[in-house]
Amino acid sequence: MTRSSNRGARRLQIGLNVMFGLPGETREDFEQLKQLLNDYAAFKDRIIFNPALNFCYFPEGCDVSVSPDTYGVDLTLGELYWFEKNGANDFLSRLAKFEEFCALARRLGYANLFG
Repeated sequence: MTRSSNRGARRLQIGLNVMFGLPGETREDFEQLKQLLNDYAAFKDRIIFNPALNFCYFPEGCDVSVSPDTYGVDLTLGELYWFEKNGANDFLSRLAKFEEFCALARRLGYANLFG
């Protein structure tokens, strides 16, 4: 009796969690992340991108919350609504990246946890 090579075969599913707006993140960094979606679109049936709903936040006790000046971050608006002191990164810019990333993933046919 021969065994079929497909019998009982399982497909590997890859889940990638994505955060937006780390301190110091540039537009070029974000474009590289979007390029990743394009580069692996042929495998979209095996990859799930999970964009972080909080984008990038700093809960109490993490390095950034303990030493925000080291990272150029102002936390006066809280752990979620922080902004970079140089003005390059704030909640609305992170939201825009989230929406742009999700729209591209949707157009390319990727699944994600949020539909």
